[in-house]
Amino acid sequence: MIIDLFRWAIADIKSKKNLDVWILFALALSFALLGILGLDAKFLSPIVLSLLGVLALSQIRSRDQIAEITASWRRSRTSIFSHDFPEQYYDARSKASSNYFFAGMTMRRTLPTMERDLTRILENGGKVRIILPNPNDENLLQMIAASRNNTSATRIRKSIEETLDSARHLHSKIGGNMEIRTTSVLPRVGINALDLGMPSASIMVQLYGHKPTSESKPIFYLTPSDKEWFTHFAEEVEKIWASGTDPA
Repeated sequence: MIIDLFRWAIADIKSKKNLDVWILFALALSFALLGILGLDAKFLSPIVLSLLGVLALSQIRSRDQIAEITASWRRSRTSIFSHDFPEQYYDARSKASSNYFFAGMTMRRTLPTMERDLTRILENGGKVRIILPNPNDENLLQMIAASRNNTSATRIRKSIEETLDSARHLHSKIGGNMEIRTTSVLPRVGINALDLGMPSASIMVQLYGHKPTSESKPIFYLTPSDKEWFTHFAEEVEKIWASGTDPA
């Protein structure tokens, strides 16, 4: 037990992580031994001052470390949010092979840029799920248009229908397991989920703002390491999917 404690102390001293504490300990031990030996007070005074000096430096160091941790925590509270799609998403998209899920407004921009990735997933035996607003639900289209800038229900309908046609064309060309649904539930978030159920799973979430002047934001990227929030949005994927039906 004593040998193990001694080895641990030597290893900790060599690491220099707590060097000031060990100096403080050595000075305190020296002070105690000299007191026991009855050494004259004039010899003890410098040791006491040294002890207090090391103690003060140790306190300053601890406060600096606490300040750094606090500042880092404050920065990290919102560092997850992005103004645009993060690079991790594009990297994960280029490697996805098991499954892909999309839910959003029109997929007008996403589908053309993802054709190669969707082809790889389908040819690999993976599954693709796409769910969009119902282009035949006039009330829904009017609500979507009202939340956007410089658009109309007619334009929203046209974009959705073009995406549905493009997705069907890709499916007929590649084959594989692709499902397409529409929903009459107003989209609140855009979701791109990749390889759900796999260790490499990831979910990118985009919060839709009211009449955004640029890319809707914030946008954030989650992986299984985000635990409850990743699980929350993975469950959200299934709820959104369950709200859809096969398009007419």
